[in-house]
Amino acid sequence: MAAAKPTTEIDLSGIGFERLQHIGRGQYATAHLVKETASGSTYVAKCVSMTALNEHDQDLAHQEVFLLETLSHPYIVAYRASFLVEEVLVIVMEYCDAGDLRKFIKEKAKAKEHILEAQVMTWFVQLCLALQYIHSEKVLHRDLKTSNISTTILGAGF
Repeated sequence: MAAAKPTTEIDLSGIGFERLQHIGRGQYATAHLVKETASGSTYVAKCVSMTALNEHDQDLAHQEVFLLETLSHPYIVAYRASFLVEEVLVIVMEYCDAGDLRKFIKEKAKAKEHILEAQVMTWFVQLCLALQYIHSEKVLHRDLKTSNISTTILGAGF
């Protein structure tokens, strides 16, 4: 990957979204909670600096968009839209307000609470169904970890 510092702070109002808050940052991307101006619905906008990526990684970013567009499953975060704005690829996805499984587990551990076995088994089945679906679509998920699993999608039932 290129050594350039990513520029992902862009104005999303021109594409119909208002930035509400910054929610995450990676090496070449940022994630923002956004509100769609027309509907008032909230989403996550992942903003990827294309200038910070080499050609191969730019292709991978575009492949991610294509993949998200094609996947449709109740236990997989839904794709909404994507745009290229000022050399930044903006991927708009469903907002999972309950957070991720990693956060949930850490909160339970901090509170010294256990997660019910029935809940764990329900999540396990839902994860297996999601993996079965993406494998049936000939997709291999190489970054399966608790921080990539939404408790909203799984239906944590808080």
